Amino acid sequence: VTALSLLHIGSCGPPRLGRCRFPPAQQQFPEAEDALKKAIALTGPAAAVARVKLALVHVENGRTKMKAANTQQARDEAKHQLDLGAQLLAQVANRTADAPAERDAQQQALFELGKLLLQQQNFPDAEARFRQLIQVNPAGPLANQSRLYLGSCLLLLARGDQSGRPPSDAERKLADAQKLDEALAEVDDPFLRAQADI
Repeated sequence: VTALSLLHIGSCGPPRLGRCRFPPAQQQFPEAEDALKKAIALTGPAAAVARVKLALVHVENGRTKMKAANTQQARDEAKHQLDLGAQLLAQVANRTADAPAERDAQQQALFELGKLLLQQQNFPDAEARFRQLIQVNPAGPLANQSRLYLGSCLLLLARGDQSGRPPSDAERKLADAQKLDEALAEVDDPFLRAQADI
């Protein structure tokens, strides 16, 4: 309860967890982190939900620190916090989810981890996480956004590495991206339809 009130995310539960806003002030982070660590020590669905929330706090703080970093040490500290968030997300993403809250937390972890990996230009791993999420819940609330991100990953992968050489499966990646865009063109969400048209 302490962590939820400190983070202003009491009304945000999976799958809307990714839309929660965390306070920019660093002074509340230690208290929230301590409360979430206690929740993680519990067993059951609450631990998975707490782990995802703690991961998102680390990712958000890591991004904030990275933007303000003006020394190598500050960049290293920000990267460490981002890596810790990614590790927590991977722990939830890789676990078997039995209860509904655990499944929601797992899907949120897959989605957030995929976005983080995409931002870090780790396109193969981002592709794998988005595919995993779509496979786990193809009609879930994060599935269409995952399809959009997956299509982006595939297009970036098809471009090839820094040398400009496309991979041997570039044609398949492009065809898969086109299928995803065609599917997104049929969804109710106007934003996703517009993105699919781009």
